[in-house]
Amino acid sequence: AVRRHPLVQQHAPVLAQALSQLGALGVRHLGTLGGNIGWGEGDCCPVLLAMDAQVELTDSNIQPLEQTLELQQRPLMLSFLLPRSDVAPPPPLVFEKVGYRAAFSPALLRMALRWSNAQQRLSVDRIAAAAPGLGVHRLQAAEKLLRHAHELQIRPTLTDIRTTCEQSLPPHLAQIASRLIAGHCGLLA
Repeated sequence: AVRRHPLVQQHAPVLAQALSQLGALGVRHLGTLGGNIGWGEGDCCPVLLAMDAQVELTDSNIQPLEQTLELQQRPLMLSFLLPRSDVAPPPPLVFEKVGYRAAFSPALLRMALRWSNAQQRLSVDRIAAAAPGLGVHRLQAAEKLLRHAHELQIRPTLTDIRTTCEQSLPPHLAQIASRLIAGHCGLLA
């Protein structure tokens, strides 16, 4: 229902894309957005984190989703709030899901990248990732590297990006993440 809702398709098309890649069709019909996020490793978690989503809790508090996901014991979440695209144009955002083609195998890595400026490929200001056994989180060292490179107008190497990704991802996932980041930033050519 969320994936097909006209408002989600209009204002958060990358979220609809991530939801369309969730498990098999039967899983999509049974699963909930809250369950996908509460688990902390779901496909849509990186997208919502990169979008700076907020969450409404049962005590009526609203807080950043990133803050909620950092908690060991997550509170019950009632709703998710996204920035309104009719107030300010949404920043460019992309979702990547990497895994094996085998049926029912979990994805190795799910990532979302957000740019502050679509014309400047190094202007990535959010990189969020999730993997089995490794909760969703922002790759802040990689964000910092790209922000610095953008400001100084220099091109970081693939090794530079991989090294920053290894600060919060295992080496095999850091290698995948660094290639995705470099590819989307035009650094592989």
